Amino acid sequence: MSPIPGGIPLGCEKLSYVDSKRLFWVSSHVICMHAGLLWVGERLKWVKVLRLPGNLAQHLAQSAEQGSCVLHSLTQLEVESPASQMAGEPVNIWFTWLIAQAPNLTVLSATLGPNSWIPPVSQLKHLVLTVTGNSNHVFKALLCLKGLQTLCLGFKPGTNSDMHVMRTPKLEMSKLRHLDTVALVGICPLGIFLPETCMLSLKALEAWHLFSPMWESVLENLGVVRFTCSGLALSRIPPLLSGADFRLDKVYLNVKSLGSAESHLSLQELSHVRVLNLSAQDLYISLPSQMKWRQLIIKARRTLDVSFEDVAGFIRRVPEVCFFYKSLMGTWLAELCWALARQGSEWSVHKNPRGFSE
Repeated sequence: MSPIPGGIPLGCEKLSYVDSKRLFWVSSHVICMHAGLLWVGERLKWVKVLRLPGNLAQHLAQSAEQGSCVLHSLTQLEVESPASQMAGEPVNIWFTWLIAQAPNLTVLSATLGPNSWIPPVSQLKHLVLTVTGNSNHVFKALLCLKGLQTLCLGFKPGTNSDMHVMRTPKLEMSKLRHLDTVALVGICPLGIFLPETCMLSLKALEAWHLFSPMWESVLENLGVVRFTCSGLALSRIPPLLSGADFRLDKVYLNVKSLGSAESHLSLQELSHVRVLNLSAQDLYISLPSQMKWRQLIIKARRTLDVSFEDVAGFIRRVPEVCFFYKSLMGTWLAELCWALARQGSEWSVHKNPRGFSE
């Protein structure tokens, strides 16, 4: 028999993935399986934070099932299932067992496969959930999480999948009265309903996702938008961004191009945000005279051309500005530097390590 691994003392309050592997090695290598599970349960009852690979969680469920492991102290649980374990009823069973044995659990982060579900944990406050396939049961179960305050829903495509955004049923969460923040990463529901004061953060990965009319119902909830689509050429600001002037605070766009040499894209419809970060191969943009920007970052992987409606007003109103480029069009940089010099503002132009000027 191999020696029992050390380093897992009684009273330990936090277990990493490595510690978890050591711990559950015991339950499968000691002569008496029941004794091994008791040994595991005795050490886990003190743990407050547990990070657990999915292929070990089933061992914990076996321990819980025998009544030797009740996780009274556990408040934060992170479970990530390997690809070979992410589908099927056995995974759902042990996951449900695991949650049921933690009556004080308030933070849960999990990666779940198709046809999974989450038990109705009334005390749960913060949920980070990544799904890999059809998870309609999970989305319906969210309605039972009455104490939820923050929610992050993400989609993780398989290695051979060309789908980057997952369509889901309607997300009806308006009755979760404690919910104040929702983040959707690669998720596009048929509809979404949130409490009036809840802020929505959206990360879109395909053009149809960004231009979907579905978002019109939650424009007043929208706080942060991140969009990446390397093949998209934008000649106009999407309605999702131009219409969300109630709460929208930060916009991050990474596309193929913005505007064109013949027609600069006006950023007037984005003047209401506080943080604006634009990245593209080519950018041809026009900066308005009135804006609320506190930070403006422009990154051109190839060509950058900028025009100003009021360059002096731009300098006064925007405290933090950064331009990255490889080649310039027009005389806008000289115009900007001259205006900065006249106002006595500090500025610099230099090469960064990736060959850009900034």
